[in-house]
Amino acid sequence: MRLHLLFTSNIFLAILAHFQISKSGVFTHSISNVYPAEFVKVSGTEFLQNNKTWKPVGFNTYLLIEQAAELPHGSFHAIYSDSFGKNEILKQFEQAILLNFTCVRTWLYSINSNYPLFLEDGVYDERLLGALDWIIAVARAHGLKLILSFTDFWPESGGISSLILLSRKFLDLSPDHSEQYGRSSFFTDQNYFSLYIRHVEHILLRKSKITGTRYCDESTVMAWELMVSLLLTTFKFLHLFIQNEPRCRLCSEGILQKWIWNAAKAVKSLDKRHLLTVGEEGFYASTKNYVNPAKWASDTGQNFISDHIFTEIDYASSHLWTDNWNLFSAWSRKHVKNDSFNFSKTWIEEHSSDSLNILQKPFVLSEYGSTGFGNRNNIIGSLVTTEDQRQTKVSRFYSEVHTALLQNRNGALFWIWHNENLKYLPSYQDEYGIFVSDNVFDRLRNYSQVLRS
Repeated sequence: MRLHLLFTSNIFLAILAHFQISKSGVFTHSISNVYPAEFVKVSGTEFLQNNKTWKPVGFNTYLLIEQAAELPHGSFHAIYSDSFGKNEILKQFEQAILLNFTCVRTWLYSINSNYPLFLEDGVYDERLLGALDWIIAVARAHGLKLILSFTDFWPESGGISSLILLSRKFLDLSPDHSEQYGRSSFFTDQNYFSLYIRHVEHILLRKSKITGTRYCDESTVMAWELMVSLLLTTFKFLHLFIQNEPRCRLCSEGILQKWIWNAAKAVKSLDKRHLLTVGEEGFYASTKNYVNPAKWASDTGQNFISDHIFTEIDYASSHLWTDNWNLFSAWSRKHVKNDSFNFSKTWIEEHSSDSLNILQKPFVLSEYGSTGFGNRNNIIGSLVTTEDQRQTKVSRFYSEVHTALLQNRNGALFWIWHNENLKYLPSYQDEYGIFVSDNVFDRLRNYSQVLRS
């Protein structure tokens, strides 16, 4: 009964936060004592909270900032105005608690091209930042931790594409600094690095208009990610395997590692209280390329061990995308030889072992998902597979991944939990989307319960 009352009071405060921030833009009630203001820490290969072992287990979503900002025209043509978006978040967070989830991973920016976060150097859309204030306050009221990514390297708006466009407009760059140049030289050009660090500083030093707490002092945030999906390559045919990914011409070995080190040092100089990780897929260089899905992965510039070895990086993380990586494509050396479970099992075991034994840091599988078609571009499979068959395959994938994860009791965040209303929109196009009504949610609930027991 006491737990129920505490939970109910926290939800009440979350709703109160929703009401006051949406009506006046100012939150007057302090929620600092709803949950103990304890930062997640690392001790050896374990995460700790309140001096007890703690595991990040939960989900990914990139739509929170759109929903909290109550955008009238969100991604997939969803309508979040008139408090609908905020109510959806409250409902999702309440369900997350019932599922024993502890953590949510999301973006600090909108991927919606109609609502960019960056307006000019040092100037941001306050509506979106206000939405982020609200998300953090409501997550805290629910006892959920957040992993927040500063930016990403995908070509869609919101990530470094926005920073590059910003630099072309406001920085004194030569005419050859085109967007393509920016994408290929982002990790080597000091102008871009300075702009990235100014962006990070703006976020970390922001004071929430709801709680009055600076982001760098906000214990609801478990960790920051430098960037989602860092990739470099000298090969133009990489798009055969990873759609729309960036390329770096004439890249030499160590470029990405140098950028990670410098960026991590800069972040830690501003914020020593939060955990920090890289945010990459976790590909290996040539010394361990047998773990990779195919040869192209060795040419992305990533090297899992080297990328996470720096003292400033507190824990290691990787992603698992057997569908995205075209594991069974004609170009893959693993074509037909192994099923996805064997690959997934090896991938998780190797990354977990390297994290625990070589890096001596905790490991988190921060993205993993499946379409149920075996290949993201399997048009025929998507046409002949019924929804029941797809959900059965997705459930099996999650079950197999969880079995491998439980060997070392690794933390994990699945991709991607969407609100039920998106399922019925004609414009909805995320084939990885998971909904509460899907059978796979039973697998997710079971894993979170076992991991937290």
